[in-house]
Amino acid sequence: MGTACVLTCCGIFWFCATMVTFFMIGFAFDTVEPNHVALRYDSLSKAYEDDKVYKPGRYHVGITGAFREYSTTWKDITFSNDLDGDSGTIESKTKNPATIWLEVSFQYRLRWEELYLLYEKFPNDNYEDNFMLKAKAAIQKVPEDYLIDDFIQKREEISFQMAKKVQQTLDGAYVEITSFQMLNVYFDNKFELTFTDGQVKNRQTETETLRQQINEMQGQVNVIESNAQKLIDQKLAEKQTEGEVAYQTHFQLARKELLQAEGTGYQTYTNVEKGLKFTTEQLLQYIWIRKIRDDSSAEKTEALAGFDLNSILKLTT
Repeated sequence: MGTACVLTCCGIFWFCATMVTFFMIGFAFDTVEPNHVALRYDSLSKAYEDDKVYKPGRYHVGITGAFREYSTTWKDITFSNDLDGDSGTIESKTKNPATIWLEVSFQYRLRWEELYLLYEKFPNDNYEDNFMLKAKAAIQKVPEDYLIDDFIQKREEISFQMAKKVQQTLDGAYVEITSFQMLNVYFDNKFELTFTDGQVKNRQTETETLRQQINEMQGQVNVIESNAQKLIDQKLAEKQTEGEVAYQTHFQLARKELLQAEGTGYQTYTNVEKGLKFTTEQLLQYIWIRKIRDDSSAEKTEALAGFDLNSILKLTT
């Protein structure tokens, strides 16, 4: 009886020991979820490991160990009253000074490689509230360097300066800014009316200036066209004069050559008359014969000329 009791007790003990062992082993593992990193906490030493950051996965952390997780995704902070903002619209003063209201948004991510330093600075996980307070203070200072008109004409530049200021302010908080947006800028009604009137006047002035420039250019075009027409008329007159001079010159040369030719012909006939010792009547007959000498009919020639052709030809050979 005593032996059976002892065996039963031993069996129960070993069963309980086995269950406790499995139970302890199960609690000795912990998991880091996707898109997260973690620090390992030891409840026995009540301290975090300061030299290791755990990435997503399942780890053996011991019975006294546990993970404290931080997200690695980009997070958004928005300052707006109407866009489901994390905080209200930012009120600030310009250089004028004038009051403006800003709706801005920026995205940040924790520097997971400096996770232990982040924990030391914000052990209560209130780092996002701290980010918003510091970012708001940084954004409020930027408008002090600009006139109210600049928020319309230099909006991109101002947005860049705000992003730069927020990054510098949060640099010691172990976060990085990925993007920054100045969503909306609100002015008081007085400025909007003044600005609108000013823009209208500026446009009217610009329009009048453009009109004057157009009139001046039109006048210049008219002068150029007039000068061009005068030059064309002058060139045409010069060409016409040159043509008339050339015509007269060629006409005189032709007339001179004609007179020379006539004189040469007259002299030729005179020489023939003297050489052949023709009378004027005989010379005329000779000229007539020369005209018809190509005709092969001797009878026709003699009948036309009225004298013997052969006797005349003998005299000319």
